[in-house]
Amino acid sequence: MRRLILTTDTSSAGGIGAVGLADFVITLERRLVWGPPLSQAQLDTYFTQRTVQEEGLHWQYHTPAWRLERSGGKDLGLIEFCARYDMVEIWIDPDPNAQLNLIWLLDFLRGHEQLALKINLVQADVGIGGLGLKRLKRRKWPRIPITNDHLEAGGVAWKAWRASTPQAWFDLLAKDLGVLPQFRRSVLELLEELPGRETGLGATELRMLKLLSGRKASPRGLFPGYKLRNKRRVFGYWEVGELLDGLARCPAPASPV
Repeated sequence: MRRLILTTDTSSAGGIGAVGLADFVITLERRLVWGPPLSQAQLDTYFTQRTVQEEGLHWQYHTPAWRLERSGGKDLGLIEFCARYDMVEIWIDPDPNAQLNLIWLLDFLRGHEQLALKINLVQADVGIGGLGLKRLKRRKWPRIPITNDHLEAGGVAWKAWRASTPQAWFDLLAKDLGVLPQFRRSVLELLEELPGRETGLGATELRMLKLLSGRKASPRGLFPGYKLRNKRRVFGYWEVGELLDGLARCPAPASPV
């Protein structure tokens, strides 16, 4: 029985592969919390066979070409690639970007129910890549079969994310999305990153300014991370760096109160 695991983080994929939990592991690591949204045309071809897609706009982009060639599945569409395995699992971290990738994937799979209903979902409550190999291997990972409820919830959430205003995203808080247990927190965290009425700043920027106001924060201490005081987890390292640079280099630089 050949097992394929799809995950949303390179570190997670490396750990899963190193402890032998699958015959092949592939990373779906599109950054959805940062930058302009993909166009509908880009979305339509992202999971298809690789032909003339722009650099970075194909689902195999984050997996080394030599590994894909060794698997025999280089340039295939996601559905065709998954069909080559007896078991398929999706392992998802709890952070907002991973959760956005999950709802995008579930929305895509709504058009491929025959495959989708054979996939198991692992919804981690901790960052998989940060566990270390021993804990990763010892930990019990509940595998939940994907159902129509998952596909429906993913479709509703993805449509809300793609909406032109945040209202539909806010309205998700009133919906029952219990089949995605880590998702509600991500909805809240992403709403908190919207520019505030009084300051025009999001939660990550405000947290960095608060840390600076203590006069003891080092540059490294302003970034989120393990055992660091900034616990905001929406943005990645380089994205937080751009936010910090914007606070310092704008026409009227922000300063701690």
